[in-house]
Amino acid sequence: MSNGPQLTLNDLIREGGFDSPQHPAIFHSFIAEEVTTSSRDHPMTRKPIGYAICFFSFSTWEGKSLFLEDLYVRPQFRKQKVGKKLFQEVVQFARSTNCARLDLHVLEWNTPARDFYRNFGGVDLTETEKWNLIRFDEKQIFVHKLDKHMVFPHCGLSCADLDEN
Repeated sequence: MSNGPQLTLNDLIREGGFDSPQHPAIFHSFIAEEVTTSSRDHPMTRKPIGYAICFFSFSTWEGKSLFLEDLYVRPQFRKQKVGKKLFQEVVQFARSTNCARLDLHVLEWNTPARDFYRNFGGVDLTETEKWNLIRFDEKQIFVHKLDKHMVFPHCGLSCADLDEN
């Protein structure tokens, strides 16, 4: 497992499309907040207590899909239905954007999360279909040599046409 998130706040702002209308969002986010009421002496405050991040993917079997990358609730706010509400917002978003399915990963050791999704009817494909998750990190993507003689006839592109940067 990695050493935790490597992204900066600026990365999230840029990739979430929050910095300018010209930069489209590549993910969607849902934020749960604790809101305190205001009084004359104390202004209203809002503190993030959880979030969900998702993005569209595509299944050649079923079409447009939504992938839930992360759902996190601060420990002191767990067991208060914050995670349930965030997940329901993601499900509603999947419905409203006509997704055929919702996919996500859960670490094997995270039994509370696995139980949480099972309670909503989620199916563990590792158990039922023996799917394996394969990853290529940035280093592996860029060290892979492209076959210069390979031709893709359906799109008129050959590897010789690709930039080697």
